[in-house]
Amino acid sequence: MKSIFLLLIISFLTSCSATHNHYHYPDNKKSKNHIKKHRYNEFMNHSYIDYGTHIVVVVKHKHRLSKNERQKMKKWCRNHYRHHNKQIKFKFILN
Repeated sequence: MKSIFLLLIISFLTSCSATHNHYHYPDNKKSKNHIKKHRYNEFMNHSYIDYGTHIVVVVKHKHRLSKNERQKMKKWCRNHYRHHNKQIKFKFILN
């Protein structure tokens, strides 16, 4: 009886220490989105022109962007330039 109890205690202690002493990787979706957020600067060069009532964001980009990539770039630019509190328009130019 004592040996079974001792065995349970040892197994419990080792299992708790084994699960808390290793690194937990983040969720795949979060890590991919985190990488994609910062990846836009690698293949896009952006600047803006202020016309008073609105801003035109000029985006120089790589060849053959998909529709989904354009939408994500627009979303990224909206978040980046939202502090101007003006309407944002886009102009995509091939690099």
